[in-house]
Order: sequence, then structure tokens, then C-alpha cells
Amino acid sequence: MQTSDMALKRKVLVDGKELPGLTATSDVKDTEATVEVPGFGRIVEIRSGVKKFEPIESTWKIQRDTITHKFLWDWHYKNENHDVTVVNTDATGEEVNRWLLRDCELPDYNERSYSAAGVEYFGVATKITCPSEPINLME
Repeated sequence: MQTSDMALKRKVLVDGKELPGLTATSDVKDTEATVEVPGFGRIVEIRSGVKKFEPIESTWKIQRDTITHKFLWDWHYKNENHDVTVVNTDATGEEVNRWLLRDCELPDYNERSYSAAGVEYFGVATKITCPSEPINLME
């Protein structure tokens, strides 16, 4: 069982600034690509040595006409590129690791509106992709 003092928290900084409204984000994950090679009567998968990094999926809870809403909208619809830093911290706020992703794009942008207590919110789901390999700044 995980207690609150063991929790790992993430922050996403875009061009060095934290955008308000982030509710959840995935971790920076890498997988090694494999190649299928036909063998005698079966197909063998071998590792190619190429690392593939998964897109970072994030969810934001924001209101219309806020800085975050405009920034995410422009990033997606104006095809802008930004540097993204994903910071993992423990429950005390101390950094565990920090990943730098350069020239990232925002190919997936989905808005879902809802209202709570008379205020209209947007749940924005995004996927951040990066053309180059992320750099671990804590190594």
C-alpha cells in the first residue's frame, strides 16, 4: 500500500514555465524497438538497439480564456514547437529526476467542457511528442 509520503509527483514546464491547471501526466518512458526476423518455422524478435520514447499524455483542468487554454490552443493549432521539461518529485518536493525534451509538438488536443458550481471548465487531454531523444538532466 502506498502512503502519501511515498507519492511521486510530476510537473511539466514548457519553455521553463509551469502552466497552471495540470491534473495528471504520464512519465517519460522508453522502449527498445524490436525487429521481426523469419527463422526456421517461426518468427524471432530481436532488439534493434533503437530506443523509442512514448508520447507524454497530460490532462489539464482549465477555464476558457485563460493563459493555459490560449497557450495549449496555439501550440496545437499553430503547429508551434516548445521545449518541455518533466520534473518528478517525491512527496517532500525534492526532485527525483528531470527530463528535457526539445522541440516538442502537440499533435493531440481534445477538449471536453463541463460546469461545476456555475463555472464552465474544460478538461483538455493532450499528447506531447518529441522528435529527439529526451535528456536526463539529473545524470
